[in-house]
Amino acid sequence: MIRIISILSILLLLIILIGCAPTYLAPIIPPQGTLITNYKAPLTVNYNGNPAGSNTKKYSMSQTHWFWDFILTGLRIGWGDVDIESIARKANMSEVSFADYEFLSILGVYAQFTVNLYGN
Repeated sequence: MIRIISILSILLLLIILIGCAPTYLAPIIPPQGTLITNYKAPLTVNYNGNPAGSNTKKYSMSQTHWFWDFILTGLRIGWGDVDIESIARKANMSEVSFADYEFLSILGVYAQFTVNLYGN
């Protein structure tokens, strides 16, 4: 009986702590929530000389998506492109002032990553 309780305790602990383990490796790893994570942070940390006013425009149409099929195949599938150069080219931006990102994760099964550019 003690062995069964020990095994169940270890399994419960693993299930609880699995949300603390990073699920991917990237330069940007936002904090993970258990149910839903919605996070926004800057990609640029040097704002010296960057214009932040009404003359800068925002363009944020580039997203990547990630899905974990843990039931059938166990595969983690990602698609999309958030290349800053291609986003700026699509928006006809000649100068990128700064950038930030938005991250949304639902139950660790689906995630969305969006890059926002600001510039002229």
